[in-house]
Amino acid sequence: MSTDSGCVSLVEELLLKQYGPFLDSAAICKVLYYPTRGALAAAKARGQLPFTPIKLGGRPGIFALTSEIAEIAERLASESRSQAKESGVTSTM
Repeated sequence: MSTDSGCVSLVEELLLKQYGPFLDSAAICKVLYYPTRGALAAAKARGQLPFTPIKLGGRPGIFALTSEIAEIAERLASESRSQAKESGVTSTM
């Protein structure tokens, strides 16, 4: 996720370094904890993906922008920390 100042978040920087500007279905599953590629495809078929899938030059499969997946991962982590604070659980994130 790029901030207003043009800085890239640590999560996005790490994902860009590991995967490049696009993530394929295997990488999306790993980062967003989908159990299988089939589960990811089923979520797409139901219209329940938390990101906008993109097409890459006619290649089959599900792809996403790394920046969008980083933003989602950061949001999920933040929500998880907030829920842990509300329930009185401490986190080591």
